[in-house]
Amino acid sequence: MNKTRINRRISSYIFGVFLGLLLVGTTSCHRKGCTDPKANNYDSRSKKDDNTCKFDRENFIRGYHMTEDCGGSFSYSLVISEQSEDASSVIIENLGGWVNEVNITALVSGTTLSFDDTSNGIRFQGTGSIDTETNILSLEYKSYDSDGEEISSCTSISG
Repeated sequence: MNKTRINRRISSYIFGVFLGLLLVGTTSCHRKGCTDPKANNYDSRSKKDDNTCKFDRENFIRGYHMTEDCGGSFSYSLVISEQSEDASSVIIENLGGWVNEVNITALVSGTTLSFDDTSNGIRFQGTGSIDTETNILSLEYKSYDSDGEEISSCTSISG
């Protein structure tokens, strides 16, 4: 085998190794997907976020027509919206249909939520759940005045 032929084989081998490393390096660096570990569809192999992350709170985000029983039955509209600072939180707007609109923050885990927040000087403490097939929301909560005395105990369901 002559020197020229050996040099060509070495050059071809080096080029092949270089090309292989280049392909592996460029494809793994550009893998897109959900990069938020709190998301349901988190992909640890993804290097670039593609805005496809899905969170439990998305089960709740919408408007609801609620029927509530707090010693008497009445109806009101309620909206659950995103809490921008935390993917595991939502804002419940107009809880209970009170005269002074009540907006509180709730923590979401799967298909349940819980809250212990104050709005307009009244403390609201409770839990809720959603049936993801029917989108029926149910809430149970109590309200307390500034002295800690219970004002009401309520059960609400959307319909």
